[in-house]
Amino acid sequence: MTIAECSWIDSHCHPHFPPHGDDVAATVATMREHNVYSALAVATCRAEWKKVLHLARDNAGVFYAALGIHPLAEDDEPISESELIHACEDSSVLAIGETGLDFFRGKESEKIQRERFAAHIAAAKQLRKPLIIHTRDSIAETLNMLRAENARDAGGVMHCFTGDAQEMKRAADLNFVVSFSGIITFKKSDAMRAVAKAAPADGYMAETDAPYLSPVPHRGKPNTPGYVCHVGECIAAARGISAMQAAAETSATFRRLFHPPSAEQS
Repeated sequence: MTIAECSWIDSHCHPHFPPHGDDVAATVATMREHNVYSALAVATCRAEWKKVLHLARDNAGVFYAALGIHPLAEDDEPISESELIHACEDSSVLAIGETGLDFFRGKESEKIQRERFAAHIAAAKQLRKPLIIHTRDSIAETLNMLRAENARDAGGVMHCFTGDAQEMKRAADLNFVVSFSGIITFKKSDAMRAVAKAAPADGYMAETDAPYLSPVPHRGKPNTPGYVCHVGECIAAARGISAMQAAAETSATFRRLFHPPSAEQS
């Protein structure tokens, strides 16, 4: 097993956000300290696209890029399939998103959310790149739209998954894996740990969503990609496997789904 295969990968983070966004070296140092090999940096609006692309290009093999518009992004301009294709055809971009539906705070914007979501799905199918799905208080509607839009042809990941085992299976049937965040380490997350235990070995990943959702033992402090190891170790405990095995399984899923260039060349 290579170093990369038994190291952690943060499958979803925002390292360009405050408070760590201006100190990439410190972020990378923390990653190395915690045996984190690389991370997928996810843009949530047009204004972040260039910054995330530069981050990935300047730190090849450490950071990769995903570009999209978050369901709740404060961006009133419509997004088209062609605009997304143009932005995401760059080889540094491994995925399209995050995109999806969020009815926790955005039910009133459902129409524009659905329009944005459809454009992301169409672009992902055209580019044959996976989708990163954000869903909150909308998992049934999100899964139904993925099915209706034939998103299986692109596949992807249900980011920060908090659904149940049946919803995980529905996602898998649509060619989507799940990714667990720091929420899984919280004391009251027994149900989520049970879902992680039930996940197939090739169907789950770990993420930080940094700088949000800091895992135990860093809860209440800004999150950073290096802390994905705590998420992974909690998943490993729930599954009754070693941390090394969990790192290998999550890394293999990441490579199979996103096809990072450095992994292709190693």
